[in-house]
Amino acid sequence: GGHRDPTEMAATFERYVVETLRQLKRVRVDTRLQRRYERLGNPGTFFDSGQLYLQFGWKGQVRGREMNVQLLWVYDNAYNKGFANGEDADNQWGASWDWMASDQIGLFFRIAGNSENTNFVEASAAFGLVYTGIGARKDEAGLAIGYIKGNSDSAIGALPEDTEWSLEFYYKFMLADGKFQITP
Repeated sequence: GGHRDPTEMAATFERYVVETLRQLKRVRVDTRLQRRYERLGNPGTFFDSGQLYLQFGWKGQVRGREMNVQLLWVYDNAYNKGFANGEDADNQWGASWDWMASDQIGLFFRIAGNSENTNFVEASAAFGLVYTGIGARKDEAGLAIGYIKGNSDSAIGALPEDTEWSLEFYYKFMLADGKFQITP
């Protein structure tokens, strides 16, 4: 949705940053430090005001070709306590799968979701092809079709609750024999 009106998206993001900073400025530095010490010194309160990020991955061979599977889950209660009017914790999840069908051509699939109103996107998915080994650096390019479902209940700016289809393209520059990768 943000690409439809970049000016409005920038204004919404600016309002979010300004409001977050305004809330931080209201609390004295010594009070913020004390709260941090209490939170870190008392791990039992983690789920009242903390974040938890879990990611599981598997990399292996299927039919003699490399395959990767990743699952992730994010529990974020800190954001809601500070900005989203104390509502329930935000839970985000995602999964990705990729498989090299040949030495240079692979397939990938991504899906993600958000359980609460703290994100512009409620759900997204994409399926596509990747081509590796471009040029001397062995760069990579990918093309996918996907969809994004907007979240009209977003606490940081209302978006229409519609589904839009997208065509994605990326190019990954492989530097230092693939140890350093840049994807603009």
